[in-house]
Amino acid sequence: MDRDVITAELGRLTQEDDHSDEPATVPARLGARTAGDPEILGALGQITEALAACYRQALRDIAQPDRESFVGPAAALRELLSFVLRDLAPDAALSNEPWFKAETNDGRPTRAQRVRYIMKKRAGISNEKVNRALEGLDRIVCDTYDRASRATHLGQGGRTEIATLADYVHGILRDLLLG
Repeated sequence: MDRDVITAELGRLTQEDDHSDEPATVPARLGARTAGDPEILGALGQITEALAACYRQALRDIAQPDRESFVGPAAALRELLSFVLRDLAPDAALSNEPWFKAETNDGRPTRAQRVRYIMKKRAGISNEKVNRALEGLDRIVCDTYDRASRATHLGQGGRTEIATLADYVHGILRDLLLG
């Protein structure tokens, strides 16, 4: 997916729930580190500023004390995770890796394979360290995406669930973007 399409889609998601005139207070459950982690926001902004805006907006929406539905922020977090994985591990580059084997019907890489690619591309990381890091990270990424999908499509989860999801996405982004 090209960056212009990503930027347009993230812009749509961000504007859908735009409450930028409201204070960006963060519930204690989210913690200050999640709300304004400048390293993550900077790394997302290097990919495209729309990613950073999407993340800030999702956190702002979660923090709204009178919010009744969390479908919007759940969708934003899910799509943010997908866009980061696709940007850091594009189909064409990943499919050229000697270890890549299609595991899906359409031949596209899985989220777990994208995580593996990202970890392997880090300079100075041995295969042993990559394998150790991947023992749980690929499963966490897939489970977090599935959890966000349930919250998006089924409206499952209230403030506590979406705050937990935001914490997971925060940790995943730190691992993938900042290592």
